[in-house]
Amino acid sequence: MQVASNQLGQLFDTIGFGEPQMPEAVGVAVALEGSEYIVRALVIDKPDARKQLIPFLPQLISSAAYSSDAASVLPGDTEVFVSASIDLLQTFEGMRKAAEVKAKDEAGTGSSVYKDGVMIAQRGAKEPEPDVFTQFEKKAGFKIKEELLSALGNEIALGGTLKTLQAAQVFGMGVPAPPPAADEKDDAKKNAAPAMPILLIEVKDRDAVRRLMPRVLTGLGIGEANLIAQTEKHGDAEMVNYAGVFGYAFVGDFIVLSDAVTVRHLIDANTNHQTLSANTVFHNSRRWQSQRTLGQLYVSPAMMEGYQDSVRKQSASMDAELRDFLLSLDPRSEALTYAVANDGAGTQHELHLPKNLILAGVASFASVTKNPPPEINEAVAMGLLSSIANAESQYKEGDGKGSYGSIQKLIDAKLLGPAEMLDRYGYKFDVSVLGDGFEAVATPREYGKTGKRSFFVDKSNVVRGGDHGGGPATIADPPVTE
Repeated sequence: MQVASNQLGQLFDTIGFGEPQMPEAVGVAVALEGSEYIVRALVIDKPDARKQLIPFLPQLISSAAYSSDAASVLPGDTEVFVSASIDLLQTFEGMRKAAEVKAKDEAGTGSSVYKDGVMIAQRGAKEPEPDVFTQFEKKAGFKIKEELLSALGNEIALGGTLKTLQAAQVFGMGVPAPPPAADEKDDAKKNAAPAMPILLIEVKDRDAVRRLMPRVLTGLGIGEANLIAQTEKHGDAEMVNYAGVFGYAFVGDFIVLSDAVTVRHLIDANTNHQTLSANTVFHNSRRWQSQRTLGQLYVSPAMMEGYQDSVRKQSASMDAELRDFLLSLDPRSEALTYAVANDGAGTQHELHLPKNLILAGVASFASVTKNPPPEINEAVAMGLLSSIANAESQYKEGDGKGSYGSIQKLIDAKLLGPAEMLDRYGYKFDVSVLGDGFEAVATPREYGKTGKRSFFVDKSNVVRGGDHGGGPATIADPPVTE
């Protein structure tokens, strides 16, 4: 699977290649309406501009407005749903041209040889390697544009829970997953790897895509997986299962790709009519949207539950008033929703953010900034000890004239920041100069609240540490890596 992931990464990297298309004008407005903050933006492009879905992804070209059908396929417990109408043919052409340019740039131009002012030879230039799409087509044995894309529709969608999308690194840090339900806490599978998100691609010619799928895997460098493929029948749907690691099925007008367990769950949800489109929260949260859009995003109220759970876990180190404020917020937040459309006047972006979610996010950030949790304090303490060790080495070679110095001497020599920096993260730092060496220790100012582990470093620049109940660490402690 790693081989396939790398290959897909190379293919999709080209979406971002090329010169970004700058709009002629942009207008933005923010308003508080009821319990939501609403952000609206209007982007006016030049008359001959391409219909870029996202300005800084120059090769991602939007197709015609559509009414999403993917929500009628995804299971009802989907917490995050992203869908867009993409012109696959134009997008592919742009990506392919960008890949060709990149291949030529990497090959270089070499040097030119001139005689009497006329170039007679080119030396040192390498023959450009085939671009990633050409390599894929050669291994797969078919043409992407003529055979695969012609069999696909325009809607591409991604769905999953906050947990699965975080595991797949779709979200960055700072978006908490909701706490586990009561019946999940004792689940024997709770330590298993999180399930994968679900990718849905609209299909116009199911038979053609079914024939090409084994060759797609060959093009991705994992053709051997076809040897272990097994077809499972689930009611009216068929799923191709690759030893439980990966699977796909045709459901409705889509090919659905994920791990085998997740694909089965989706099929069962469709059989039982428990899809996302039947979810009351999903349906009600999107009433403001036009029936036809170019793209949309939905994040369920589960994100607010994640913030509430995060507050409870950090309550011991949090300011009491701030903690009480966060816990007083209604966890039954509205969903976060977004849509992009174009009615001819320009591309319209609209984002609906629940007020409670914004307040929780801002307050949580303020809490971490004002009262960092012990884990952050410990990480900072380790980093500062390494900085002290590096500063000692520089001081010995410079102002110290062969000797190490105290913290104040390091600060005076401008090899460390101000003393306030060392006091900011709940740790006390001490440096002792001992003959031809030094020892620096960091101990928590309030054991258990600002940190548990103590740390030690000497001229070896190896940070050591352990839990000493608030006492100092020593050279006898093991090295720490995190």
